[in-house]
Amino acid sequence: MGVRTDAGRTPAGHGNAIRSPGARIAAACARLPAWAPLLGVGAFYVLLTLVVVQRGFLEYNADGYTRIIRGYEWLQQPRWEVGVWLPGQTWLFGVALWLHDSVRTTPRVVNLLLSLVTLVALYQIGATFAGRVAGLVAAGIAACFPWVVWFGVSGMSEPLFHAMLTLGLLGFARWCAGGGGRALLLYAGGLTLATTVRYEGWFYAAVAGPLLLALAWRSGRLRPVVAVSAATPLLFPALWVQQWWQQFGEPFGFASETAEIKAALDAENAGAGLVRRLTVYPEETARLAPWLALLCLAAVVYALYRRVPWWPYIALVGGQAALLVAVSAGYSNLGPGAERYLLSNFILCFPILGAALVLLPRRPLHVAGGLALLVVLTRLLPTLLDPPTTYPDADVRAAAERSADWLARYDAPLPDPLIPVLLPAAPAEGFNASYAFRILSHHPDDWFFTSDPHLFAALTTSGRAPFWVLDTSTDSSAPPAAHSEQVGRFLLGVPLGQEAVQTSAASSP
Repeated sequence: MGVRTDAGRTPAGHGNAIRSPGARIAAACARLPAWAPLLGVGAFYVLLTLVVVQRGFLEYNADGYTRIIRGYEWLQQPRWEVGVWLPGQTWLFGVALWLHDSVRTTPRVVNLLLSLVTLVALYQIGATFAGRVAGLVAAGIAACFPWVVWFGVSGMSEPLFHAMLTLGLLGFARWCAGGGGRALLLYAGGLTLATTVRYEGWFYAAVAGPLLLALAWRSGRLRPVVAVSAATPLLFPALWVQQWWQQFGEPFGFASETAEIKAALDAENAGAGLVRRLTVYPEETARLAPWLALLCLAAVVYALYRRVPWWPYIALVGGQAALLVAVSAGYSNLGPGAERYLLSNFILCFPILGAALVLLPRRPLHVAGGLALLVVLTRLLPTLLDPPTTYPDADVRAAAERSADWLARYDAPLPDPLIPVLLPAAPAEGFNASYAFRILSHHPDDWFFTSDPHLFAALTTSGRAPFWVLDTSTDSSAPPAAHSEQVGRFLLGVPLGQEAVQTSAASSP
């Protein structure tokens, strides 16, 4: 008979009763299938995306719709094309639209699925560091992080980039933990694909390759397969630079053109000093969620203090950020989108935060850390539920929807319709309405957008226009119309004589 305490418990039973909450959660998770808690996180994420869509979110900014249109146009004529934007997402959207021809729905479904891949990869990274609880915390933070949720139902490039990047860094983390060829294949494949989507991937490849070789040499694991894996993610950047050099005579012309665009969009670039250029990306990214950024920074410091064996992951994420900031400071880097260039680094810190919480040594610290994270995530809820709805604006949404109705009524008699639209000149924000009209009308073709009033007037009488659309903020006179309708700042009109042709065509046998 065992020794009894005054509470009627054995000492062993009493010891189990006072285990820390973190230990209890870890034990509970260990008894569940690995996929069960992750499935719950994924379902919660999908629910949040539905809520965001119900609250009027269509797109983060014009980049999303532009990328969808690029994918659609590439599908009409698949080709190798060198430009400022990298081609990875264009190819993916083109293939997806070939499978399901809906420019409004298909890209959002693709990005939703890619975001779920990111959640799984973050979970696996956290689990590699400190077990399932750390992975669950990492995936849970990402699932309710506003920018992950918003981008998951947009046309932005981040979901594809983050999915491939996190898979690549999962391979890196597993190799550092003693993995072999499969881990290297995952690293090389994921990171290589990431370099075809966003230029940030190039900086990860530039830091990860030498770091991987140094770690392999230090641990006596340097083999040809390691060297090949380290070099593979650098192949596409090298090809892209070579193509720019061959076609345009300027190997880094894409960087110069991007800087010119930013200079045109933000006059502050002309007088910004070096300090401002060096701090703009970290400052704008931290401003997205300051308290969460502070927790992530504290987690990084604590992990380094604990001398965790997965410190190379921290070195890679931090080294990439430092290299990106230093290089971009040499160009005009202020302006729209500055908050997105270090967004991947922010997200890659979530597994570090999850692992740091698990590694805390005492029960009160587990409780305090968990409560602090819960409070921070709760504070993000109002941001999440107030998604950006300024693009496309209310007038553009209404006019595009009305255009879809008019297309159903007026384009049938015309074998080759062309709808002229007069918009403010680019790079004015008003010209970005062109992408929204093509997406929201479900007619990516059949439009001709111009800022030239004379060309617009000529097109309205070409015989190909079932109707025309005029942005009245251009202060241009409306063409003669048999019928017109005002929708917000837009005026829709049927050209004179066109209505009679349509009526005759509709009544003919």
